[in-house]
Amino acid sequence: MAEENGTQQQETPKTFTQDEVNELMGKVRRETREKYADYDDLAKKAKAYDDAQEAAKSELEKAQEAAAAAKAEADALRAEKAHAQLVAKVSAATGVPASLISGEDEGSMTATARAIAEFAKASSTAAPADKGGAASGSMRMSDETISKMTNPSDRVMAYARGYEGQ
Repeated sequence: MAEENGTQQQETPKTFTQDEVNELMGKVRRETREKYADYDDLAKKAKAYDDAQEAAKSELEKAQEAAAAAKAEADALRAEKAHAQLVAKVSAATGVPASLISGEDEGSMTATARAIAEFAKASSTAAPADKGGAASGSMRMSDETISKMTNPSDRVMAYARGYEGQ
């Protein structure tokens, strides 16, 4: 029976009065309040840190974008300069003005320049036919026909041709 009494005493839960419960709850609340008393300050500091990190990240991203844009611009200028040098080289080699040469590589530029040079050579070798009659001398315009011309330079040329034939 002694064992029964011992087990009964151990199994019987302790009862608290309302005052004891209130005191225990107040103690727990105080401890919790004290534990998190600086929570607002820490939260403000954490937010400020996060904002600073975000601002720094944004500045870094801006700097990286600016660097990438500058690199792209420098690459484009280098490519443009190399293209201009290649055009000048082909122009010097073929005698064709650089403004007429087109193409992306030396081979296509050279082909274009040669085609232009051949065309210019073929076009400039043929002598124009004398349609004004200045060579024959017998086809002189009359003074009346010349005076009816509206373009003054044509009139002057017609009078000059007439005097050359005499």
